Amino acid sequence: MSRSTWNGTLIVNLLTLPVALHRATDDEDIRFNQVHDEDGGKIRFDRICTVCGKDVAWEHIGKGKEVAGKMLVFTDEELASLPRSGVMPKIIAIDKFIPAGSIDPTALGTAYNIVPEEAGLRAYALLRQALKSRRRVGIGRFMMRAGSRDSLVIVRPYGKMLMLQRAAWPLDIREPDFKFLGVDVPVKPAETELAGQLVDLMSAKWDPAEYTSQYPAALEAMLAAKLAGTAPVVADTPERVASMQDVGMVLELAIAAQKRAKAGDSEEEQPADVDA
Repeated sequence: MSRSTWNGTLIVNLLTLPVALHRATDDEDIRFNQVHDEDGGKIRFDRICTVCGKDVAWEHIGKGKEVAGKMLVFTDEELASLPRSGVMPKIIAIDKFIPAGSIDPTALGTAYNIVPEEAGLRAYALLRQALKSRRRVGIGRFMMRAGSRDSLVIVRPYGKMLMLQRAAWPLDIREPDFKFLGVDVPVKPAETELAGQLVDLMSAKWDPAEYTSQYPAALEAMLAAKLAGTAPVVADTPERVASMQDVGMVLELAIAAQKRAKAGDSEEEQPADVDA
């Protein structure tokens, strides 16, 4: 079992559940050192002060914000004193329940599995079932550690569990402001129909087992080749489409290719003839 990231209490009105949070996703990756490309020597990053030129020890490194050309230095105590919407450490406080799907996916961030302690198992099961049957999610506030910024979070049923997922504060979501949004793009009805056909042909049930990253295995193979002193195989990158002027023609070609692919899959699924 994975190590818990956080331990505390989930509070829903008068209901309190002792829980632990475990990361729901694994973002571990092969990490590279920054090195000199000629001899492989590691690059050092010294903590040199730009004012006095001294090498600064970790215990003397603070937090600063430059405002109007002046660097303002803050202590940990000052930052810890900032208001955080009434959130207390070791508490996940659910304010209300809202319809599932109300939160824009853009706002959703890191997910954690909520694991109950034995004392709160019955209340945990009841809360999960109530949310699932009513298609609701809880929305509340949470602080990962004392002195950190408070987070907006949702608590939702996930299989037989409850999951906590951080969400961006509404004011933190950037309003899109791109030139193309002001352009009136002419679209032909026939092209609209073709685009719809392509979406229909490519529609399928979601099967997570079909998707795995090829990167880790390919990187391991490249590392093994380098250790063995052989030249690693470098995969070809696909060429970009030179022109997309005739979108209708490209859609027709894509639809034809998708139909051929589906026909091939159907032939593979046909049972082989068995002689009596």
